Amino acid sequence: MLAFSSTMVLCGKGGAASSTELHSSTSTLLISLFFCLLTITSLFLSYKDRRTWYAVGLAVAGSTCIIISVLHSGGQPLYYLGVAIILSGIAFNMKKFRWMEKIFQLTSHIKNKQL
Repeated sequence: MLAFSSTMVLCGKGGAASSTELHSSTSTLLISLFFCLLTITSLFLSYKDRRTWYAVGLAVAGSTCIIISVLHSGGQPLYYLGVAIILSGIAFNMKKFRWMEKIFQLTSHIKNKQL
């Protein structure tokens, strides 16, 4: 949804994309904020373990890029960078990374040995 909402940021009068005009309107900002908050809330509701906190951190960083892009006319690259960061956070929360699990198991094993 965030990727499709970017058309409001990119399209000016007559549907032409322009990098000189400021495309931040109240409705664009509200829609972007809504989808960013919806994404972060969804991540919290699908809590799995410690990786959810990392995913939320990525989603907040991506949301910051999107909001800065809308407010200060950061343009297309910053907006899509934010969308890519949010999507990577979602993927990070969904997919099990075996190497991360091994690191967490190793560190917890070392902690238990020290106690």
